[in-house]
Amino acid sequence: MKTYISTICISALLLPVAAFGEQGVYEQEFVVTAYYSPLPGQCCYVRGSYEADKILNGEGHTAADGTAVFDGLAAAPSSYTFGTRITLPGIGTVSVHDRGGAIQELQDNVHRLDIWVGHGEEGLARALAFGVQRMRGTVYVSSVRQPAVAFSPSSLPAPVASLAPLQGTTNILGTAPAYGDRSVSVRRLQEALQSAGYFDHDVTGYFGSVTQKSLGTFVTAMGIQEPADILTDTAAAYLEAARERAVASSPIPGVVDVSSTASRIAAAQRTLRFLGYYQGRTNGHFDETLRSAICRFQV
Repeated sequence: MKTYISTICISALLLPVAAFGEQGVYEQEFVVTAYYSPLPGQCCYVRGSYEADKILNGEGHTAADGTAVFDGLAAAPSSYTFGTRITLPGIGTVSVHDRGGAIQELQDNVHRLDIWVGHGEEGLARALAFGVQRMRGTVYVSSVRQPAVAFSPSSLPAPVASLAPLQGTTNILGTAPAYGDRSVSVRRLQEALQSAGYFDHDVTGYFGSVTQKSLGTFVTAMGIQEPADILTDTAAAYLEAARERAVASSPIPGVVDVSSTASRIAAAQRTLRFLGYYQGRTNGHFDETLRSAICRFQV
């Protein structure tokens, strides 16, 4: 009898606490979060910079076992062998190929799990929106018959507007939104095109054919040879200048001419000097130098 009881106890110790059914398939309580792969030129980063977000989330190209990142990739504690699959209710089935310093086994037999949800601003928006969720999943070790990986990051919400608190500026320099993107950087591009008079549509944050056509019209008007399916540094510089000029084009209400008040003329002189069109004195006098500057600005 003692031998029998001892055998049962040892067997129980070898099985996972929440094991059921066939050996190698069991239920487990998880605290689930999400992570992403940062890209250069994002509007914003959760840690403030591209390099800092790489430290937090990894390089973003390959997982810990060398596998290229893919839809359905997950990071789990080191007790999970690579290739273990986990089915999570309402999410799908993911496969463990990554690790993380904070991805550990917690107290009360609760394990951390981190799911990869994409690249760039859209991935960041998904990760932040996902938050921290606690759920019970089914674990399939690599030695048993496993379900297929079935998870798409696009099934999760990616509210790019939620990144607004992370933004430090609305400047588009240094960003590189491209066709097919849905991001804050695209919203900035659309707003800049709108301010410059080249985008007469709703600002959606999606870079589709409408945005591509508007950007193409702008670069053609500027006489520069730049693609329309991505915002290059050159096009961004021209667009920022055009936007600033459009915003500053009517800083003073009404017409500025010889009959204007001295204060209005002086304001026009200051504005035109700032924009590089006027090199005269700010004296409130309307003269030929100011008239020529106004004409050059209006061309």
